[in-house]
Amino acid sequence: MQKETITFRNAFFLIIMMQISSKVLLGFHGHMKQDTWITLLMATVPTTLLMLLYARMMKLMPGLDIYEMAEATLGKAGAKIVAFLMGYYCLNLATLVLGNYAEFVHITSLFQTPFIIVSMLISMACLYLSKSAMETVGKWCAVMVAVSAVTAVVLVFFSWPTMDFTNLQPVMEHGVGELTVASLKLVPLPMGEAVVGLALLGGVETGKGKSPYKLWVGAGMISILFLLEIFVRTCTILGSEMMETVYFPTYKAASLIRIGTFLERIEALLAFVYILAGISKVAACQIAASRGVAKLFSMPSYKPILLPVAFLSMAFSSILFHSIVEMFDFIDNYIIYAQLFQIIIPVVIWIVAEVKSRRNTLPAPPLNIPDQHPEPAAG
Repeated sequence: MQKETITFRNAFFLIIMMQISSKVLLGFHGHMKQDTWITLLMATVPTTLLMLLYARMMKLMPGLDIYEMAEATLGKAGAKIVAFLMGYYCLNLATLVLGNYAEFVHITSLFQTPFIIVSMLISMACLYLSKSAMETVGKWCAVMVAVSAVTAVVLVFFSWPTMDFTNLQPVMEHGVGELTVASLKLVPLPMGEAVVGLALLGGVETGKGKSPYKLWVGAGMISILFLLEIFVRTCTILGSEMMETVYFPTYKAASLIRIGTFLERIEALLAFVYILAGISKVAACQIAASRGVAKLFSMPSYKPILLPVAFLSMAFSSILFHSIVEMFDFIDNYIIYAQLFQIIIPVVIWIVAEVKSRRNTLPAPPLNIPDQHPEPAAG
């Protein structure tokens, strides 16, 4: 299968977008109310461990995506199983994210438009992006992370008069055990969803200063900071009780911002940014799922699979949930079964890779690992 390149910088932003784009929309339902900021800080420990796992896999098997890693460690039969499972997960994640964003648009803006139409429009945009080169998707993610950062700063500036930091009290109302469990729940959703990057970043550029540890751990920490800012801003505006009861709390918090008498409805800008961020994530998941299908059937290219995958995700998103209540209730189930794809499969591949590495039986890395900034030759 032809290797698509992506720069280190764009790969960094792609991981961040995979981790934050869903959570900024869905909010922090089912967490520790005003103590959620503590769980976010505590989540840095399991998140770092998970990012180190992904980085170690890339270090041991440079130039390979997770499907090729599976073949190098588990053989062709094991690679087929991994391709099926990870391809299914990426398709499922594309479906879930597409459904989340279509439901968001349907409820907040186009409530009289049939859901399937909204899903179709978003899916067409996702397909257009996914049919571009992987580097284009990476550039789009870089742009969206920058736009999201600027939007966050603007929202904090204009919402400052309405922010009440007493809403973050009392501190440590919940016990350490409860906070620990809540912090662990933040790993499958959203931090572990970066596992999709393992299916996309086999062609990431290498070179001096481009360590996979820097790539994964750095992106994970920035994602935590993003989520921390979003939570504090939302909680101080709405209060913990309202934040738990409303759907799409970050959008609701933005709707309360009033800039004098000349600018209202600033939440429309936030909704637009959310949708563009969602398109980035769905497109990345569609590419990852298509690569899994191509690997499963030994196809030379994944691009012919993109259209069927896009149609499947669109169709499934329209029948997956009957209401927004079901959509949010499903999160608890997702947190459980996602661990198979985010933790168990990578751990199995990593352990076998470590054993083979010590026995020097791992296949040699591809000769065409992209290195767009090679070190100059001596002399």
